[in-house]
Amino acid sequence: MAKDNTLRGQTSVEVGGKSHDILLNMNAFRLLTQDRGLELSSLDEFVSKNPLEFVPTVVYWGIMNAADFGGFARPDIAFDHLAAVVCADLDKFNMLSEAIGESLGNQGGDKAGN
Repeated sequence: MAKDNTLRGQTSVEVGGKSHDILLNMNAFRLLTQDRGLELSSLDEFVSKNPLEFVPTVVYWGIMNAADFGGFARPDIAFDHLAAVVCADLDKFNMLSEAIGESLGNQGGDKAGN
């Protein structure tokens, strides 16, 4: 990952040899909750019940949000491919999990997905 700015909820992930920006802000969570038919208040339950699904889901919508925010076309990334990449590398998973926790204001406390 490069050019991380976790204070602004920005990081990146490499999928299929291409680096994708991730922007984790309230809009990313809005996109996620709309897609999953969830209320914002149910995110705690989602992460507790299935962190291996939660982390890649947030990353996916963070990628889409970065494209939307930048005014670019959304990348064509299959969710299951992204999830496989994220979950295959424990260090990458933990780094992304920490970035998600920081974006939710969870600095220094419990980490999403742990």
